[in-house]
Amino acid sequence: MDKIELVVTHDAGGPVGRYWSAIFGMAGGTVGRAGQNKLVLPDDDAMVARVHAMVRLDSDQAYIANLCERRSVHVNGREVLSGQ
Repeated sequence: MDKIELVVTHDAGGPVGRYWSAIFGMAGGTVGRAGQNKLVLPDDDAMVARVHAMVRLDSDQAYIANLCERRSVHVNGREVLSGQ
């Protein structure tokens, strides 16, 4: 696997009005509300951390790590807690 597209379809309030996405290559990247992230999420209420999650790929799998202590991340309906 040399790249993966991450698509945000829901937030804490339910389905989002517009999907947000980014393609992550082997270098991976981060997700959050700060401008330096590969996937920047708009968030006027600061529900998303500046750097909320990290995406990493290897030859056959993709991984996401939750970097936020206060909020979880959900992937395909499954919760990823802080530090996972």
